[in-house]
Amino acid sequence: MSQLPARADGHLIVAAIRILEHLEEHPPTEEEIAALLRWHEDKTRVITRELADLGALAAIRSPFEVRYKLQDPARVDELPASSNVSDDFAREIEAFDERATAEQERIEEMLGSAQPKPEDPSKAALEDEFGDFKGRKPKDPFGGD
Repeated sequence: MSQLPARADGHLIVAAIRILEHLEEHPPTEEEIAALLRWHEDKTRVITRELADLGALAAIRSPFEVRYKLQDPARVDELPASSNVSDDFAREIEAFDERATAEQERIEEMLGSAQPKPEDPSKAALEDEFGDFKGRKPKDPFGGD
């Protein structure tokens, strides 16, 4: 196990699984747990997988999703009282935002530095000659005015 979640987070996950199993009558997915707890799905995914590795939850895997049911919820009491899992998420999100802002500024500099080419004098002459073309009435091809 790389990083253990906090005991309180583990108890919240266990409670959410119990509630969702009662309401939906099937083991919940990570997305359902995250929606009930109003957590980000990535945070929920990390904590549920750590709890499954710990033996508190059993992961039921299918090709399309992972559902969780309780295996030994008493194992949650073995978790540390506090954890820095959520702090790591906050730091990673902040670092991502900084990288995205820097990239956006770099792109804006590249696009802002592109100056339009000076106009070709022959193009200006053509614009003068045909500038009012749109407003003129075409000649009658049959000789009438």
